[in-house]
Amino acid sequence: MARRGRRRRAVRRRVSRVRRRVSRAGRKHKKSIITTVGSAVATIVFFSQLTQKDRDAGAYSSPDMGTKVKVFANNVTGRILGFNAFSDVQKFPQTININGAFNRFSGASLAGVIYGSLPFGFLPHKGKVKSISKKTLVASILGGIFDAPAGGSSSQSIISSPMISNGRQLSTTWL
Repeated sequence: MARRGRRRRAVRRRVSRVRRRVSRAGRKHKKSIITTVGSAVATIVFFSQLTQKDRDAGAYSSPDMGTKVKVFANNVTGRILGFNAFSDVQKFPQTININGAFNRFSGASLAGVIYGSLPFGFLPHKGKVKSISKKTLVASILGGIFDAPAGGSSSQSIISSPMISNGRQLSTTWL
């Protein structure tokens, strides 16, 4: 009974906060979207790099959609395999252009890979950026290799200019 007269201390109850968990289906769906976006971006980059110079030259100026599809098929198969499937539309030769590997998409993709590799923990979405950037880097390099060359020739040659001043050769250039 002596206890009755004492004041009771307020007992703090530990409130356990229930963490909202995302269902497995939600996580799987989110992962699937990232995978799909990565594949779609890589495909778009590959075909864009492969056909950009021909689109700028007016190869796709036909108003008919069927003709544009035929030109696109000839462009892709001609540049990669040297085989043009349709003879009634423009034909494209096979090209291998090593300089095409260094293009606008490969630079941005390389920056994404570097971003994903930085050792800082506070950067958001490093893994996702690195994953998509790797796929895009490979696609941009492959698309650039089979791209039409800028100068019109697909081979590299060394041209040394015999400018002699004081008995020395001044420059050697790559085309």
